[in-house]
Amino acid sequence: MIFDYQSLKLLNAHDLLASLAAVPQRAGVYLLFLNGGMRLLRATGYFQIEPRRVISVQNAQHVYTGAAHNLRDRLEQHLRRDWRSSSFRKTLLATQYARHAISKTRTPSSKVVGESSLTAWLRDNLRVAVIPTRAPFDVERKLIETTASPLNIAQRRRTGYPRRLAQWRRQAFAPNVCQRWYR
Repeated sequence: MIFDYQSLKLLNAHDLLASLAAVPQRAGVYLLFLNGGMRLLRATGYFQIEPRRVISVQNAQHVYTGAAHNLRDRLEQHLRRDWRSSSFRKTLLATQYARHAISKTRTPSSKVVGESSLTAWLRDNLRVAVIPTRAPFDVERKLIETTASPLNIAQRRRTGYPRRLAQWRRQAFAPNVCQRWYR
């Protein structure tokens, strides 16, 4: 699957948090880009493990690909809810716990210590592209197979970096750690 990332229209999370009406309530794929994504990935050792080149669009790095039956509802989970409803949030919090990776991005609001500060950081540093499609899960699978999508774990569990992320998630969200860290 050949995909032209440079033609994507990226929406700022700040604007989406103000009004999710910009996102259609239909099936599709979404791509998440982070300002400071390269520094976050360096802090987590991504480049020592993974050979895939990370895509940059408008100075933000593509870090996650997702699919949903309702794009608006799913993006709301990533932007406003907590780690229980968002694998993306859970992974970001785990990288912060394990390696202080968000803090090392040196981006606005990067002093993340829990859910509310993560939401603030995402508001200031996340950009989102949405692609409506009738077959979102097929498109998501193809994109994950063909491009770097470093923070995706589910469809790539057997490779080194996703295994590392899964281990950090288990450590960060152990009951004795989770209750004091992620409020």
